[in-house]
Amino acid sequence: PGISLPRGMYTVSVSGSNVHLQGNGIDTDIGSSLTFIRCSDSGAGSNCLKLYNTKYGDINYLGNMNFTVNSGNLTVINQLPLEEYLYGVVAYEMSDSFPSEALKVQAVCARSYAVRSFSPSSSYDIGDTSSDQVYKGFNSSFTNVLAAVDSTRGQVLTYNNSVISTYYSASNGGQTELPGNAWGGGAEKTRLIRILRKKMIHMILKIC
Repeated sequence: PGISLPRGMYTVSVSGSNVHLQGNGIDTDIGSSLTFIRCSDSGAGSNCLKLYNTKYGDINYLGNMNFTVNSGNLTVINQLPLEEYLYGVVAYEMSDSFPSEALKVQAVCARSYAVRSFSPSSSYDIGDTSSDQVYKGFNSSFTNVLAAVDSTRGQVLTYNNSVISTYYSASNGGQTELPGNAWGGGAEKTRLIRILRKKMIHMILKIC
């Protein structure tokens, strides 16, 4: 069953095996799971859910927010469209001040990585830290990031008609590792990556 909540601040906590909701005259156990559904009548960006995140502080989020009790802890999952998710990735894996073409490349890479991470059998697809991609909700002031995501909408990187895992790092300290060493496969995996890189360089030269 659903209830309509007035705008305001609510505290979500664990009460035994239940999610407990408190605020604006409400003080009750809901059940093992609770989903806040964001009103959309005010348009994207002007009607956000604000969540206090113990890692990032107060963050505005688009989409809906699900709270589920797991082993005495709350699992919090932001449910939203892929393109809206990318608004909160590109802005923090890069910066709104970066050149527009760099932001577009980051958007395509982040989108490809996210698509490869889709997991229908899991309760969520991807985390919000650098273990996957840093994600910090929505900030309407990052206009360059929003434009980069919008202008590359739906674009992903593929190889042999499959979306590839586009690993990247915001900083590598000036040194990276060969894929065959980092993810297994040894010299054969590294050899294949070098062949792919040569093909990509050849294609770029032809375009130029």
